Amino acid sequence: MQRANPLWRIVLCSATLAGLFAVVAAPPASAATRSSFAGYITSPTTITSTADSVTLPTFACTRRTAAVTAVATVYDSTGALFSSAMVYVGCSQKHETLVALAEINSSFSTPAVTMNPGDVVALSTTCGATGISISIHDETTGSIGTASSATAEICTQAEAGDGAVANGSHLVALPPFGMLDFTSVMVNGSALGTFAPAVSNYAEGKRNVVTTGALTGDGTTFTTTKGP
Repeated sequence: MQRANPLWRIVLCSATLAGLFAVVAAPPASAATRSSFAGYITSPTTITSTADSVTLPTFACTRRTAAVTAVATVYDSTGALFSSAMVYVGCSQKHETLVALAEINSSFSTPAVTMNPGDVVALSTTCGATGISISIHDETTGSIGTASSATAEICTQAEAGDGAVANGSHLVALPPFGMLDFTSVMVNGSALGTFAPAVSNYAEGKRNVVTTGALTGDGTTFTTTKGP
């Protein structure tokens, strides 16, 4: 199985996350040796929803700027547009930074969600005749951020896992997050594993590698692990 768009969309951000300005394509990559996404991808005939919960990591930043995103994504093949519930997990001025991101038709907003390292955050994206609906719910603090559009869409692909971040035309290095644990991973209200999803590992150079673990928990749980 191949991704509908073989190049992961990347959030373009300033080093301090003062603004989110655009979405750019990843540099050209060989599917065999390079990828800027770690997780699972599935393509049923129609996608109405994708959802997962992620445990936010705790780590010490060793770089001034580093980032990765945890996502629940749908893809509208008609308009070649992505929509995602995301958490930006990164470093700004060597401090861990967590920001909720809502992507609708490849445009971003930043809902106000209170998040802390160690929290469990539920991500949900729905797609259909009533449009796109995004929810980012920190189940530890109870804080919720949402976004939506009223334009009817037909989505054909779902993704759950880790996405890359870019600053300008360059990929931002990955933070030393260790592992991201994804649970309750669902597509169209059913376990992700029932759709025979394709696995993807993040590989953008020797120091930017994330390995995706096997699906467990009846096909609803997996872990992505940052390499050394």
